[in-house]
Amino acid sequence: MIPWRGLVIMAVGAIVIAAATLVWFALDERSQLMFQHPYGTIRSGAKFGVAIGEQWVQADATLRRRFTTLNDLEWDTGPCVGDAPRGETLSFQPLLHGRANASYRDHSWQNGVITFCVQDGRVISITWDYVGPFYVDF
Repeated sequence: MIPWRGLVIMAVGAIVIAAATLVWFALDERSQLMFQHPYGTIRSGAKFGVAIGEQWVQADATLRRRFTTLNDLEWDTGPCVGDAPRGETLSFQPLLHGRANASYRDHSWQNGVITFCVQDGRVISITWDYVGPFYVDF
């Protein structure tokens, strides 16, 4: 039989771990998004430390510094959110002339995508979609 002191120590340890986990979730921007606003678009203001109107080069550096699990950058010339449908061309090189999308795949447990709509090298909108850890992406 486990003595009472051992049970108390285990219970306190479990409570401390649970509290630390809840605080971490509450402070993590992507966890907040996943539970409160899993998808959205902004065309003014700032999101993820990136301001609308900022040069893509600065925005890219800011996003990569902020979220180290971002990789798989993909460019396409398809429509931005709200644009009329049109053909698209995929590229893994920056498309800084005309209008293009720069999409970042977030491989954190929150499992999401952040997309900048870029017009002539400047971010004109930011879109995100965080589907959560149980979404299977083949």
